[in-house]
Amino acid sequence: MSYTHHTILASILFFQISLSNDSINSNDIHHVHFDIKSLYAPEEPEEIRKKIMDEIAQQQQNSNHTKKTEPFNEKDIEIMEFVFASSPQEAQCIVNYLQDPNYFPGVEKYRSAFFVGEPGTGKSITAQAIAHKMSQNGWEYKFLSSTSFLREYRNQTAIQLQKELEKIESSNKPTILIIDEIHRLLENTESKHHDTDATATALWTFLDRQQNNKNFFLIGTMNRIHKLPKPVKSRIISDYIEFPLITDPTIKNNIIRKHLTTKNSQISTDVTEDFLIKELEKINFYSGRDLEKLSKEILVKSKLSDKNKSSTITITQNNISQGINSYLKKRAAIQYDLEEETDEERQNRYHKENLEMHEKHFAQQQMMQPAMLKYQRQLNVFGSTNSKTIEAKEEINSLISDEQNQLYKDMMANTEARKAREAQAAAEKAKRDAENSLINQIKRIFS
Repeated sequence: MSYTHHTILASILFFQISLSNDSINSNDIHHVHFDIKSLYAPEEPEEIRKKIMDEIAQQQQNSNHTKKTEPFNEKDIEIMEFVFASSPQEAQCIVNYLQDPNYFPGVEKYRSAFFVGEPGTGKSITAQAIAHKMSQNGWEYKFLSSTSFLREYRNQTAIQLQKELEKIESSNKPTILIIDEIHRLLENTESKHHDTDATATALWTFLDRQQNNKNFFLIGTMNRIHKLPKPVKSRIISDYIEFPLITDPTIKNNIIRKHLTTKNSQISTDVTEDFLIKELEKINFYSGRDLEKLSKEILVKSKLSDKNKSSTITITQNNISQGINSYLKKRAAIQYDLEEETDEERQNRYHKENLEMHEKHFAQQQMMQPAMLKYQRQLNVFGSTNSKTIEAKEEINSLISDEQNQLYKDMMANTEARKAREAQAAAEKAKRDAENSLINQIKRIFS
């Protein structure tokens, strides 16, 4: 391997680093001009902040994001009661506490709860059930999705959230605020690629002010909690309630039977508890939504296999087995249990890999530099065939990994292939040009 070869290889290594850094910098360009600061910055006069808030309120006066949630219908109430009855006891006791502030002895500053669990474990429906029960005691409620606060420009999400919170605070009416998937507003506060620092600050400063406000209660639902900033974690460490997946076979059986027993369907007597437990064991963990979708699959298969096409169907063992097998196939087809990296996780991994590569290549260059200088001196004095020169060359080769050598070979192979394609294309173009020139000469002769 020649000295020029090693110089090219070193250039490749640093070129790789520069490419990765360029890709990061190109993304950072969009964030350089933004100024992230707290919504309650001391240098920001109150009258200016109020003016901004009034202007935003005027621009969005026709928005329907903040309307009071419509009353629940009969079907909604039935589902909520069913889910609420199987929800964690801590969640159920929120109703008791709101009705009687002395329900938990010595607990006075309980103004928020955060329901944490996998999608479909009943978090949102339980929150709605609590809101419905308290509405019968004179409480108002708002159910908002985290996405309803999202805005295009930096800090507008935080301002929109704060506007909603201040509206509730100024009304001085007993209100339950439910924010679905609230973790989306709070994660990645340290990342310059996200705009959640001011949003998280707006929320926790508001919650701090509501500690003694008995007319306010916040319920936030979350799929995960570990990515929240520490100031939020420290405030909700005793307020978050875990909603686990359903593992109890009796509960699973009861839920399935409830979903399968309707005014147009009934379960055959041959579907025993033991049979149902055995069939449901095909899937280890369930959420309430999983059981609902599984029930739909069983009902559809039962209807399609009903040769009598009657208005009321009887669900048999065979129908249940077919429905579960079909459901499992669909789960496998869509890779239901495979969790993809989030954009933030992927970005952090790339950044870590780039740093590791940079450190590794820098250390290698530090080791290779003396050996390359030694080789150059031997080459200049003794020539390429001298034993000392060959020894110096082998010393350099020992510092280059097989992976890097392969990288160089691949690059050179690609380069040679590209040169061959370019030469072939040039030859074909020259041939076409010559043919066209001859045709033009003939045309001129006979014209």
